[in-house]
Amino acid sequence: MEIISEEQSAISSTAAITNENHPNRRRQQRRERILQIYRDWKGVKPIPLIISLAIGLIVRFAIPKPSKVKTQGWQLLAIFLSTIVGLVVSPLPVGAWAFICLTVTIATKTLSFTEALSAVTYEVIWLIVVSFFFARGFIKTGLGERIAAYFVKWLGRSTVGMSYGLVISEAMIAPAMPSSTARAGGILCPIIKSLAVNANSLPRDKSAKKIGAYLIQSQLQLTAVKLQPWLVDIYFQLPLSLSVLCFQVKMVESSRTQTHVLSLSLSSTGRWTLEPSQLPLSLTRTTLTFLSLSAPLAMESFAVHSLSSTPISFNSSSRTTSLLHRRSRLPLPKLPSPNAVKTSASLSSTTLYSHQKIFLFHSHPLSRPLSTLKPLNSSPSSSNHSQLPPSSPPPATKLLPLIISVSIGLIVRFAIPRPVDVTPQAWQLLAIFLSTIVGLVLSPLPVGAWAFLGLTTSIATNTLPFTTAFSAFTSEVIWLIVISFFFARGFVKTGLGDRIATYFVKWLGKSTLGLSYGLTLGEALIAPAMPSTTARAGGVFLPIIKSLSLLAGSKPDDKSARKLGSYLIQSQFQSAGNSSALFLTAAAQNLLCLKLAEELGVKIASPWISWFKAASLPAIVALLVSPIVLYKIYPPETKDTPDAPAMATEKLRNMGPVTKNEWVMVGTMLLAVSLWVCGERIGVSSVVAAMLGLSVLLLLGVLDWDDCLSEKSAWDTLAWFAVLVGMAAQLTNLGIVSWMSGSVAKGLEALHLSWPAAFALLQAAYFFVHYLFASQTGHVAALYSAFLAMHLAAGVPGVLAALALAYNTNLFGALTHYSSGQAAVYYGAGYVNLPDVFKLGFIMALINATIWAVVGGFWWKILGLY
Repeated sequence: MEIISEEQSAISSTAAITNENHPNRRRQQRRERILQIYRDWKGVKPIPLIISLAIGLIVRFAIPKPSKVKTQGWQLLAIFLSTIVGLVVSPLPVGAWAFICLTVTIATKTLSFTEALSAVTYEVIWLIVVSFFFARGFIKTGLGERIAAYFVKWLGRSTVGMSYGLVISEAMIAPAMPSSTARAGGILCPIIKSLAVNANSLPRDKSAKKIGAYLIQSQLQLTAVKLQPWLVDIYFQLPLSLSVLCFQVKMVESSRTQTHVLSLSLSSTGRWTLEPSQLPLSLTRTTLTFLSLSAPLAMESFAVHSLSSTPISFNSSSRTTSLLHRRSRLPLPKLPSPNAVKTSASLSSTTLYSHQKIFLFHSHPLSRPLSTLKPLNSSPSSSNHSQLPPSSPPPATKLLPLIISVSIGLIVRFAIPRPVDVTPQAWQLLAIFLSTIVGLVLSPLPVGAWAFLGLTTSIATNTLPFTTAFSAFTSEVIWLIVISFFFARGFVKTGLGDRIATYFVKWLGKSTLGLSYGLTLGEALIAPAMPSTTARAGGVFLPIIKSLSLLAGSKPDDKSARKLGSYLIQSQFQSAGNSSALFLTAAAQNLLCLKLAEELGVKIASPWISWFKAASLPAIVALLVSPIVLYKIYPPETKDTPDAPAMATEKLRNMGPVTKNEWVMVGTMLLAVSLWVCGERIGVSSVVAAMLGLSVLLLLGVLDWDDCLSEKSAWDTLAWFAVLVGMAAQLTNLGIVSWMSGSVAKGLEALHLSWPAAFALLQAAYFFVHYLFASQTGHVAALYSAFLAMHLAAGVPGVLAALALAYNTNLFGALTHYSSGQAAVYYGAGYVNLPDVFKLGFIMALINATIWAVVGGFWWKILGLY
């Protein structure tokens, strides 16, 4: 009975614990929830963040400031130390943490924006950047791999000879391939892995010690750079029984004492540094040369006695030439980074064959040959090179556009007489600028590549000094445009933009016309916080339109496209320009327009509010008119869409409740827009507001640094846009714009035109010349300053001229299928044909021009713009 009672007591106690209301159970559930939140957290690491911030705060507020140090300098030191500590303990990826610290530096007014970004104009910085492109060229062409394979062929009879071959090959290509990481991950590591696997030396296995570990260590210790942990990870994932002595040579040269630091490190026990007070450079180089010659032998001896009992030799009669003649050309992988590399070192790039036999250093060979070596990531039948897909040649420069673009510049520079009022430097820059603009229209190369060539020409011909040519890379507007791409990515990644648009479809989507208005209003609502028309089109609205069209049986590239898809595409396409014109922050080119206007002396007070007030009435009228006009002149076959609200409801149900990241995105955008509206009153510029918003998204894990790095359009825009803006600014500084505007003003005076007539003529010319451009921002960078100067010379009020040109910049984005980024997105959907794009683009351009001229002219008179 006692035993039964004890069992019953134990059962009852267990049942009590499993009861959800039991205190222990509740505590356990809380712990599990906390652990789950911690596991799901994608943002900043709390402890490293606290450590990094604490260091900066202690220096700034706890340690007394020396009397000879300015407060600004002491504050900058605190931020700098916090940055360095963060780079060590890594609360975020290196780039993200550096960006946040840069934001703090500017937001606290420790440095101005231009001062904080001044290093962008340093020659050394760009030399490092260009070196990565050189390294990619070596990998893409296969030249580096070919050189290394030749040395393996010549010296690869033994393991130590193979090591020397790899070392010498790296020494040869190092001067022209200035990236140790690229040489390791793109060339040498794939070859080493191929050779090692062929010798049955497998990564993350005891057999790694046969040959792979030795070759990796021998190559690693001679790079004269810091240890690359991702390289070691390939063959040293298993614990080593002994500490491997790494002859890592690290030179640190002081600018004053010419002191060099020779570092020896133990890969598993730490690092020791020897700092001789005066170490002559010649002695250091002699030491490095000695280590370069002796390290392979030392590493082989160590491998023979400590790591492996089977030293290996390669028979030179084997077909190592397969590395040279049978190298497959697969698509170029991304260059590996020191932080995260899964080296694509498959044998698909360096195929060896089964009849290659391995011998010991001793005279007797292995008892059996190695098994057939198959390329990693390939099927057994893929070892035959003939089965590999043929490589496609890289796209070459288009010859005819190149000739035309260069000829324009040469004709202006040497055939057309230079005006007396223009300096030779200004005339030469004008020739380069015109050649660059013609190249942007004809596209002999992609936009970024052609702009880089124009920039290189302006520097190489001494037309502009390096710092001046790169001055636009420190422009606030340029970086505000770049950050706008990241905001747009946040809307797409979190699904917030999709959710907002779907709600409008649910509320207004019972008819085709109502559906069109729902999508139009949805874009107008998210436009000020998602400053990229292209991102709104491709990331939010086109997917919704395609889903609705397919639901109604309207298919792309088919007669059924006219049922619903064609109309919705055209309605959204033509309305997008008015949504972008409604808010200053709705499109990247808007910000640039005001920046260029300010350089010509047209300063607009409270720009966000002034822009919105002037655009509000004509833009809203145009947004209301466009769908109904298109409904009449380009009617859809399907008039009613009763299934659309149900589909939207089902989609919202599948999306679930609003997620944490969506709420963070909403809060961040409200913060950013609020600062854009009233930031000037509290001393926060637009770019600082954007930087603060992006910092919040990075800290809370809504965006990660890889999201920013993978946003190619942002970095491409930074490159070519900054080049054009910089050239345009220098044309203004050198007097070209004033000379051109004065010439045009004289012509207008000869025609006896009043300023309203000149205003209408110049606005029309600025609008319809966009038929020659494939980019709104490119059009602005090329012509906005010149046309604004012509307006001013003709007597047009400055603010009126600046805003009208800026509004037109958005409206001409729907002229053709190539006139803007969103044009390419919508046309590529396959619902509209080319004649309709041009016909409707021209008709809607006339309608928009009428609305903005009549309604806008009346409204601007009330606002006092003229």
